[in-house]
Amino acid sequence: MFAHSRGGLEDNETLEEAIKREVMEKVHIKLDKVEPFDFDSDITMYKGEMTQLIFLRYTAEIKEITGYADSDAKEMLWLSKDELMEYKHNEPSMRFLKKLNLI
Repeated sequence: MFAHSRGGLEDNETLEEAIKREVMEKVHIKLDKVEPFDFDSDITMYKGEMTQLIFLRYTAEIKEITGYADSDAKEMLWLSKDELMEYKHNEPSMRFLKKLNLI
């Protein structure tokens, strides 16, 4: 699962705590063992301006699925490794999938 969020940090919250909170709020999944994986960046058109996006990527284990995605999540899919290439991915996502040895 790939989760993209533009949420912010709350007071005295670590990045790992923020990821756990945001994933719980958006898709009702409790995470465990949230660990930094890598970072990447891309320059793309965003809101009419060329913008550098910075991706801080983490891996995690699913501890519990407590419900279904709410209105903040457009769609959530569970894909096998073989199914990944049936979807179009942007360049940063392709680099991430390669680092995970999924493509």
